[in-house]
Amino acid sequence: MSNYYYSARFSGFLDTRLIDIKDLPEDAVKVDGQQRQDLLAGEAEGKVIIADSTGFPVLSEPPALEVDWPALIAQERYLRETSGIEVMGLNIDTQRESQALITAAALAGMQDRNYICNWKTSSGFVELNAEKLTAIFMGVRNHVQACFDREAALLQMAERGAIDADTLKVGWP
Repeated sequence: MSNYYYSARFSGFLDTRLIDIKDLPEDAVKVDGQQRQDLLAGEAEGKVIIADSTGFPVLSEPPALEVDWPALIAQERYLRETSGIEVMGLNIDTQRESQALITAAALAGMQDRNYICNWKTSSGFVELNAEKLTAIFMGVRNHVQACFDREAALLQMAERGAIDADTLKVGWP
């Protein structure tokens, strides 16, 4: 017959079929098989097993998780910012490097209104003039700014404790 013990120090059960009784930790308390099964069933349903003041294992609600809202919000903003947009029927990459290339091309178009370049989109190359480059630049710039504006709004909500996982996912451009 097996005897079960619970050790708070090890946060778990020990079975004397697997460990010699003389090797049990000092804080080990005897638990019968049914108690162990009940505790494990409670754990499977989301509870946690902790030791009470006598060292005996009991079920408890899990501790509330601390959520790093600023980091999660920034991560979501970056994902949305760099996910790409459609401008004038063209799928435009909004990764950071692409943002810089678009800005440089638009600047060239502002310097020379006759400027024309080949631009690679997800569906292939297109020829863009200065006017179209400016429109793409403004579309990307507005998209990026809207993402940062949403991040700022969510950070204010987080400071007030008025945010949850669902709110994090909505309201983005």
